[in-house]
Amino acid sequence: MIRRYRIRDSLGVHARPAAKLVKALASIPGSVVIEYDGRRVNAKSILEVMSLGIRGGESFALECEADQIDALDRVDVELLDILSSE
Repeated sequence: MIRRYRIRDSLGVHARPAAKLVKALASIPGSVVIEYDGRRVNAKSILEVMSLGIRGGESFALECEADQIDALDRVDVELLDILSSE
């Protein structure tokens, strides 16, 4: 299952939103991957998420297994809030 998100914060994914993103995704069992600019990293690792340098206005994909879709649905609203504020 892949979902795309656009960063509306002009500062991009810096330390604070990265930490909130990782914390929100921690509730999803199994692995979750972020793909951005041709790179794929563990979405539950703040260092790996920050290493992507996702800029404001850019989009990225979150990928998880099909059986994790309900868990992703539960955190989706929280993710949208994290990625559009700060």
